[in-house]
Amino acid sequence: MRTPLVWRGAGEIIIIFAPKLPICSFMDSLLPSPMATIVITAATPITIPSTERNVLILFLSKALKAMRSKAKGDIRGKVEISLSAFTIFAESMAVSKKFHFLINPISGGGQGKEVFDFLPEIMRSMDFKEDEWKREFSVIDLFEEQIKDALASSECVIAVGGDGTMTAVFSVLLQHEEFRHIKIGLIPLGTGNDLARVLNLYSALVDRGLLYIVRKLVVAKSKDFDLWQVNGKFAMANYFSAGIDAHIAYDFNRDRKEGRIAGNSVLKNKLHYVKRFFANKDYRLKSGELHITDEFGKKKIFPLQNNCTVIVGNIPSFAGGSNPFGKSNMADGLLEILGIKSIQNFLRAISIGASSSVIKAREIEIHLQKDEFIQIDGEDFKNKLEMPISIKFGGKVNMLHL
Repeated sequence: MRTPLVWRGAGEIIIIFAPKLPICSFMDSLLPSPMATIVITAATPITIPSTERNVLILFLSKALKAMRSKAKGDIRGKVEISLSAFTIFAESMAVSKKFHFLINPISGGGQGKEVFDFLPEIMRSMDFKEDEWKREFSVIDLFEEQIKDALASSECVIAVGGDGTMTAVFSVLLQHEEFRHIKIGLIPLGTGNDLARVLNLYSALVDRGLLYIVRKLVVAKSKDFDLWQVNGKFAMANYFSAGIDAHIAYDFNRDRKEGRIAGNSVLKNKLHYVKRFFANKDYRLKSGELHITDEFGKKKIFPLQNNCTVIVGNIPSFAGGSNPFGKSNMADGLLEILGIKSIQNFLRAISIGASSSVIKAREIEIHLQKDEFIQIDGEDFKNKLEMPISIKFGGKVNMLHL
């Protein structure tokens, strides 16, 4: 059996694989290196930071793809042998933490702090050692880096907060494809909790409590979940809308920042939403067009002027548990769209649904006035998006569900 050719230069290790070569023979020499360049027969050299352990899984698959595209003659046999070796290598680079909890301390009227305090007791009751999991509060200015660190150092990241907290995690996943194999969980403490509802997490927490949902999450299975890109920059997991409901979200967020909402409980937040609804019930879109590519690849255009709202959904839950879309597959690469003309139709859609009026699309482009009221996953986006607004498929992630 041949041994690998290893050359150690300034911060680099170059390894040329030979057929039937066991990976373990050189793993120890690879790990200490701050950078590793792995050169594979018939493949283009690729450089990655060896400290970013989760990057290796994506890196290895790309290396194999490059080999296959250039494979000739007996090289194909080497590719298949290398695939087996790579699998061993990736598994040997297992991450150090099983679970990483990212906790929003102000979600749910401060319930995030209670979760932080109770987690050690809960994890000990399930025989998890202290070095197998981690908890930390999210910090607004550092949250993106916290998310990256959590994804790079654990098998499962569990966000504790509302839909906004999850959106921040999804935004990082859209930017970093190498982390998309990591399992993502959610302990819902927000106001709407639409994503948690469709994953059966919200009812588990409300009906059975924190101990129950944590116990279930750590053994839960994951499933594919579609993520969407808005203007190639922002993540959308739940829904996008423009019109009366986005106007309500705008007013709610403004009132909360200015201290007009007494207290910070979920109930008081919902009551304030109702108040804003009646204040804005006559609002209509000033102008606009909806351009779609439907599920069959055909392009269509729909007018939006004077509509009450236009709603684009990825999940069968909207505005705190309503389902205007009817049946909806969260992993089919399709969006559900509703253009609603009147307040009566809007109320009907969120109370009993409007599945007969739903349009399905692979991607969409929305033309609106720049100062239109817009929301993504319940967060205000007025004056934050360039026109026209494009929504395209961003990829799939692994979501824990009950």
